[in-house]
Order: sequence, then structure tokens, then C-alpha cells
Amino acid sequence: MEDSRGYSCIPKIKQFNVEEIMRKKFLFMTLFVSAMPLSVLAGNISSIDTKVNTVMKVRVAKQGNDNIIIGSDYNGVVLASDYSGNILWRTDVGNGTMNHDLWCDDIDADGKQEVFAANANGSIVCLDLKGNIRWTFTPYDGVHRTPMYSVCVVKSNNKPYVVCGDFSTDCYYLDALTGKLVQKLPSKNYSKAKVFKIDKKYNFQHIANFLRPIPLDKGNDLLLMHGSNNHMQSSGEFYVIEPLKNKVLSHVVKPLKQRGTIGDVRVVDPDGDGTYEVIFGSSVLNGNEFGRIEFSNSYTEAKLFHILFNKKMLGKYLIG
Repeated sequence: MEDSRGYSCIPKIKQFNVEEIMRKKFLFMTLFVSAMPLSVLAGNISSIDTKVNTVMKVRVAKQGNDNIIIGSDYNGVVLASDYSGNILWRTDVGNGTMNHDLWCDDIDADGKQEVFAANANGSIVCLDLKGNIRWTFTPYDGVHRTPMYSVCVVKSNNKPYVVCGDFSTDCYYLDALTGKLVQKLPSKNYSKAKVFKIDKKYNFQHIANFLRPIPLDKGNDLLLMHGSNNHMQSSGEFYVIEPLKNKVLSHVVKPLKQRGTIGDVRVVDPDGDGTYEVIFGSSVLNGNEFGRIEFSNSYTEAKLFHILFNKKMLGKYLIG
């Protein structure tokens, strides 16, 4: 069954050969990358030397009309820099354990975003833009804690909630202002993931590899989750979830056509129609792949687009 825009109902997801549709976008991206050295020479792109930090992840936080660069190094230090390269502060939230994810959002409507770090020591840490720790959340106490792997902020009825996931296969909704646990979201309640031939008792559970908000209106978001039971080998599944209600509106299984893992996920609205799309890319040595998911207005139906890319295809897209 299809709606007026031709979306096919989940779980039957149509896959399209969209080389011609995505050709112009790919050409633009290629030309942009090719022009980057010229931009560097012109002074439009500059580098920042942190002196002592090996930065692994970067976000941009808003402070009024200003942007602040937020980074995280290999040892769990969160640091802030202005665009002139001045290090504003450093805060060690991991004590030697790395942050797997960073997120920035304004949870108290003061015009200054907060910073959230998902650390391998099993905690979520909330910092203000002066580097002060506001709160820390750990699901349970103990010596052997499950690493936190993903974090974002979603809104429900004008109230912000921090959503985070660890290697226990659960996700957690937290009160964004206090860090207190509001609700747990066990993946076993909805997961479509399956393991390989052995250990089938672990079917239908996953970790949250990526968490992202999908804006609905000023006071409400949906939750996009990319789940995987092996983020080093499996392409996993995408889920669109109603926050707190934990109702899965739609899902996409096997988003990559070839073998590989998902390397990054973005939620965007490139055509400005108010219905957001998901773009993602694979992370492999050879045969990379780019994908896009379009949704119906209600996010209950989806289309999956993908395009394979390798070195031999570069000339095809540049020459035509």
C-alpha cells in the first residue's frame, strides 16, 4: 500500500537505483572537496593547535550569536576553543577513558548550549559552556560499568530529555536539567537485529550506535536511532521512535547494499519541506557507500536510496 507520494509501507521498503537523482549532489560534493586546498590557501580554512590534546570528536556549541568549538580528546578531556584558536577551557570527564560521543543543546533556554559527553566509563556528563560539570549520570554502580556510546537531546511537550545508550543494549531518557533517570528503553522490546549463525539467543537486541533528534515542531522531536549488534561489522538498522511512548513509527533493515558499517548519520531537510531526511555513509576500506532515507509526512513510511562509490566511479561522476 502506498500514499500519494509513493512511499511503501514498512517493513516492505523500496530500494531505488538513484545514480541520476544523486549525481548532481555527488558532483557538488566532489567539487567542494577539490576546492578545499584553494580555500586553505585563501585563508578560509585554518587549523587549531591544541598543544596537548589528540582530538577525536568535534561539535559546535552556540552561545548567543557566537559559536564555540567543542572537542574531545582520546583520554576523555572535553575542551573549548574560539575560532581564533584560543583554548577557553579543558575539563577531564573521563580520567583516561575516551568519550564515544558528544552533543550540544540548550536545555534551559538561556541561549547558551550545554555539552553532553558519553564516556567509556559508563557515564553521561553534562557541562556548561564554562567547562563546569552540571551533572553526571551512570545507570548503575559497580566496578565493571558498561561503556556509554551515544547521546543526544530530544524534546517532548516542550520539555528536553537527554537520550543515551550504552553497551547493555538499553537506552535511557534523562531529565535534561537534573540528569535523573526518567525511563528506560530496552532494545529487546522492538529490535529487528539478528546475529550470525551462532548465539541466536542474542537476536533482537542491539546497542544504540547513533542517536539523533528529528524535529517535528518547536516543542517536539522524534528520536532517530541507528542500532547495531556489532558496530564493527554490521550495517545495523534505523528506527524512528516516539520519545517516552517508545512506539516505533518506522524502521529500515540493512541500510547498506554491500557489506560494511555505518560511519556517520545526519538528520537534514535539504528541500525545506519540513519533513526531515536521514543521510548516512559507510565506513570501510574499499567500496564505500552513501545512503539516504526519505519519510512520509507522518514518518511512518520510508524510501531507502543508496549509491555505491569506489575509485573507478570518480571519473564517471566528474565526466558524465
